[in-house]
Amino acid sequence: MAERRRGNSLGGRRDRLIGFLCEWSGKLDHRLGPDQELLDVPGVKVIKLMCSGMVKPEWVELALKSGAAGCFVVGCPRGDCHFREGNVFINERLLGLRPPKLKTRDVDPERIAVFFRGAEEWPELIEDIKAFRDRCLARAGEEPAPQGGRQAAATKARTAEGTAS
Repeated sequence: MAERRRGNSLGGRRDRLIGFLCEWSGKLDHRLGPDQELLDVPGVKVIKLMCSGMVKPEWVELALKSGAAGCFVVGCPRGDCHFREGNVFINERLLGLRPPKLKTRDVDPERIAVFFRGAEEWPELIEDIKAFRDRCLARAGEEPAPQGGRQAAATKARTAEGTAS
């Protein structure tokens, strides 16, 4: 959120996703770069919190209004919240069933997702995030960043050239 105070609105990247991650669910520490960028999914910035129930709907709105293509929250599996019902609270807030509510008239609800994953389910969580990123970028009319950096992009380009003939 400090980026907004500097006025650069997510560094001008309209392909960025912001994720709020419960510290107890979807253990991704080994998948994060030093800047809290998710290594497996380009353009995803992760903000870790003690519990998904701590996420304020205003933060989700701010991320989207600041230029993020999408915003997601990761909480513990249903019925297994480390802090009793934090995952239920954030889900109900984003659905508009519990105050403080998300102001859906101000944001596109298709650009918001909630995932309930346990610590051992990080591979599935990565796939969930990739699918959500692709949906958000398709909605915005942008192409997803190539996986694996320059080498993967070069391989993809060579493959496309080989099939075009």
